[in-house]
Amino acid sequence: MTLKDLGEKEMVDPIEDKNALVDGLRNDRQKMALQVGELKEKYNVLHLSRSSIQKDPWPWLIATILSGFLISRLASRKKNIYVWADSSRRKSLEQPTGPEKAHRKIVDNLWSLTKPIICTYIGGEIYRRFGRIAGHASSRSR
Repeated sequence: MTLKDLGEKEMVDPIEDKNALVDGLRNDRQKMALQVGELKEKYNVLHLSRSSIQKDPWPWLIATILSGFLISRLASRKKNIYVWADSSRRKSLEQPTGPEKAHRKIVDNLWSLTKPIICTYIGGEIYRRFGRIAGHASSRSR
């Protein structure tokens, strides 16, 4: 082989190599696009959780109830305040006793009964005022 033959061969091969590279790149991109699509489907957390809840809802319901119960218990912890025995402010920091405690318990029970009623009333008023506006606006847009 002469130097001239090598030069001509090198001139022809890069063109063929270019076409082969372009084809190879196109095939690789298509394969990567398929793999990315498969990974998106496989690791779509929202889709997986929705399908799991629809397929078998009871474990999810039980887990939700238990976690709600645990969270409600954590929020209701009472703080203990430790005060020196010879402190002059001790009486003001202590819990009420006797009739004051009974009165406080009555007030707490009444508040726990009236709070849902007040919330329902306020929610109804908000719906009456803003629900009509929203309903009127949606009927206009149709």
